[in-house]
Amino acid sequence: MLGGQQSDPLVDLKAKELQIKEQEAMNQARTDAEQLELNKQKLQANTLIQKDRINTTEDIANMRAQNARFIASQRNQG
Repeated sequence: MLGGQQSDPLVDLKAKELQIKEQEAMNQARTDAEQLELNKQKLQANTLIQKDRINTTEDIANMRAQNARFIASQRNQG
């Protein structure tokens, strides 16, 4: 036997395997977090789009009501 301690190749291999699995888990967690953030941004964008559509629809309805009132007042005067 040699004077220095030698590490067991099987233990070294297992340690390396654990490091790889830990790195893969960290990468997956990062990917999941990025996907969550992207989904959050998409949801916020869709919410803004829906609010804009509602506001536009309300504006159109108000303009139609104003036009109807104007037309009705013109008919009553004339």
